[in-house]
Amino acid sequence: MSMGGMIAQLVALKHPSRLTALTVISTSPVGIDTSHLPGMSESYKEHAAAGEKVDWSDREQVIDFIVSEARVIASTAHPFDEKRTRAFVERDYDRSGGLLSATNHFLLKNGGDWKDRLRAMRIALLVIHG
Repeated sequence: MSMGGMIAQLVALKHPSRLTALTVISTSPVGIDTSHLPGMSESYKEHAAAGEKVDWSDREQVIDFIVSEARVIASTAHPFDEKRTRAFVERDYDRSGGLLSATNHFLLKNGGDWKDRLRAMRIALLVIHG
């Protein structure tokens, strides 16, 4: 689940009057069996595991990792344009001031048991995944 998707679903559950509908992208529903959906590919799992070794304060390591991720998740229907992707990632990194904080949500402890709460949501929800 993406952190943004998780936060959005929790807001919808805790403060439903603040939303009329919710659309989340590249996330999964809280507490719902998703075993029937396609899982992550082995190549993506290997790539994600390599993220542990990245020094997230090192510009070149971060850029190399993100370009590698783009390659792993890219469509096989079109050639991967590494030069263009690298230029985009470099601009994004430089504009951001660093992406170290992007790994912070892995440090969070569970704030409560939200499993099986999705059914309590009383607004329209669309989850776009894949």
